[in-house]
Amino acid sequence: MRRSSLVSLVTVGLVACQDPAVSSATDGASTTGASSEMSETTGPTEPVPTTSSSGSSGSTGAQDGCPEGCATDEACVGGSCEAVGRADIEAGCHPLGDPAGRGQCVYPWPSNFYTTSSGDSPTGLAVALPAALLPKNTQQAEFPADEFINGKPGFTPNAQIRFASAQPIDGSSLPPLGDIGSSLADEAPIVLLEVSSGERWPYFAEVDATAVAGEPQTIFVRPMRQPRAGERYVVAVRGLRDKNGEEIPTSPLFRALRDALTTDVPQLEAERERYDEIFATLAAAGIDRGSLQLAWDFTTNTQADLQRDFTAIMPQVVASAEAGDLGYTIAEVSEFPGTQVPLVVRGTFTVPSCLEGNSGPGTVFARDPEGLPDCSNTATANFWIAVPQAIYEAKTPAPVAVYGHGLLGSGSEAESVAKKNGSLIMAGTDFWGMSEDDIAAVIGMLGGNFVGGRTLGERLVQSTVNFTTLAYLAQGELAQEPALQGLIDPSSVYYVGGRRAGSWGRR
Repeated sequence: MRRSSLVSLVTVGLVACQDPAVSSATDGASTTGASSEMSETTGPTEPVPTTSSSGSSGSTGAQDGCPEGCATDEACVGGSCEAVGRADIEAGCHPLGDPAGRGQCVYPWPSNFYTTSSGDSPTGLAVALPAALLPKNTQQAEFPADEFINGKPGFTPNAQIRFASAQPIDGSSLPPLGDIGSSLADEAPIVLLEVSSGERWPYFAEVDATAVAGEPQTIFVRPMRQPRAGERYVVAVRGLRDKNGEEIPTSPLFRALRDALTTDVPQLEAERERYDEIFATLAAAGIDRGSLQLAWDFTTNTQADLQRDFTAIMPQVVASAEAGDLGYTIAEVSEFPGTQVPLVVRGTFTVPSCLEGNSGPGTVFARDPEGLPDCSNTATANFWIAVPQAIYEAKTPAPVAVYGHGLLGSGSEAESVAKKNGSLIMAGTDFWGMSEDDIAAVIGMLGGNFVGGRTLGERLVQSTVNFTTLAYLAQGELAQEPALQGLIDPSSVYYVGGRRAGSWGRR
């Protein structure tokens, strides 16, 4: 197999297994310039007690303004006691969530409040999200934040942007899917702004259709272009009204930031320097600070981090596959003359494995001392090669397509696909991570609130290694097999994805 074919096939996996469409961003696209630098004041990763026995502590000015002291769940904001949900904030919840509408502790989301400064990070940040704040499953298992997100230089560019309102809003004022252009209008109620460029991002917004009356209402902001990797974004909300036409009130703590009011909430006070930058960025974009009902920022993960595992795997796979000594075994050759698929060759082949142990369901990457995948192991994978009737009867060389099956299926589906596509020889193998053999591991992971969930993504990446190796064999040694000789055109190879689990390679 030519090197160009390998690079093309692995690149399909590279683009797909990172967050979709992240290839539009460039390596090293971290924010630059004074307007995009992050201050070193970031959100807490541990609960921070703030309430004294008198009910007030922190800023001296705020204490002077509230000499009587505030109730336990209140804060002194600009000299007045305000209900802020202090207990939630002390537990680590986002201080800018409306205390009456804090349906989700970490809203607004995603937010740089849940990061810490990091000198080793290309963005200067590392995500630091306390798992205890996230929803638990029915068995009260915590989501494994350290396994999936913490330590990253930013949030996934595919993160669903959202915030909550204690009062139901009039959703008719939100830019709808049918009028994306209105999201860029001067008077748009929500602005999504890229800090480094000052560019406004198109989106549509909608109210959570599953919202229950009397409970906080979530508003989703759905970008119509994926945010770039390694960039900082600001979300600004203004002019939202309820169904009676009344303006939605601003939460006390955001009002304190917006209007420069002192508070006795250290978690909020730690945000002020960063919010000076946010307000300056919005002002430069022509957005009046006084009109804001809410604003926050978030930083996206870098392309280099998103592709880190793949870029380590690729040269290892190239070296192993091009060496040509991995091998395969033919288990069965079945001929059915006169049928739609008159020839099926079934067997196993050896693949470079980046997984631990036996590479079976539930395993994750073996990693070197630097934390990168180590693909020095090998494993055995199944293959099916199905030759359609027209190719079989013409005895004319035809291209091969490696087939990725659908959700929890099998590589044997290549036979049924060959019936529908008579111009390609289909070569199928099990899509590890989403194959029949993975069902028990997937059920266990879902039932455990994604504990051990890395196995799903990392076995899917291993599948691209398997597909690549099978493509090498189909263009090389398998083309010389007596049963297939003269049928395979070794000049090119394709990838065909079936349904959701297989079609990721087409994005």
